[in-house]
Amino acid sequence: MSLPSLRAAGKPKPPIRIRPNRREGLNIQYKLKDSGFSLRRVARGLGIDSSLISMVLYGCRRSIRVEAEVARLLGRSNWNEVVLEARAATTGKSVKTLQKEYSGRWKELGEATMEQLGNVMESDRAVKARRAG
Repeated sequence: MSLPSLRAAGKPKPPIRIRPNRREGLNIQYKLKDSGFSLRRVARGLGIDSSLISMVLYGCRRSIRVEAEVARLLGRSNWNEVVLEARAATTGKSVKTLQKEYSGRWKELGEATMEQLGNVMESDRAVKARRAG
């Protein structure tokens, strides 16, 4: 069974962003302070409350703006690099090993999500058919 695309034609698939845990968030916060940036300073630059910055760093909330700004301040090209480096520092694994582990998980996640989406669409069709008939 093939599923119709939910994205508009030509629109790229949104990237998967890794969510840090508390220890990784503390590591990222330490790197920011070591680079001369406090959470308040980052928050002021974005025009938001500093509590949102800490919630994003600790994985409690998501914000593309905050993630992109932290990555930029730390000299990384994207948020995933920041989190993988923090994860490598807290687990003792190399960044390359973590990248290999996650590339396999992302493929599985994509397949599982498409399967779940197919199940939801089938149940929607069944409900609509019952209502119509």
